[in-house]
Amino acid sequence: MKKGERLRGLTRARRFCPFQIELADSTQIDVEHPEWIAYAGGQKAAIVDSDDDTYVMDLANVVRFRLMEG
Repeated sequence: MKKGERLRGLTRARRFCPFQIELADSTQIDVEHPEWIAYAGGQKAAIVDSDDDTYVMDLANVVRFRLMEG
């Protein structure tokens, strides 16, 4: 499955489950709410985390998506 399709599935799930994105540089970004991420397709996504930090990432740099426990 393509990374973009996986990202879209996680953010649009009927019952949202928080998840973490790990990037190739070991950055880990927690997505705790579906409104914290902007993804319109393609290779770029923007995320604002709980600390109000903003990330614009290229999906080619995503190593993994991991569901968060809770």
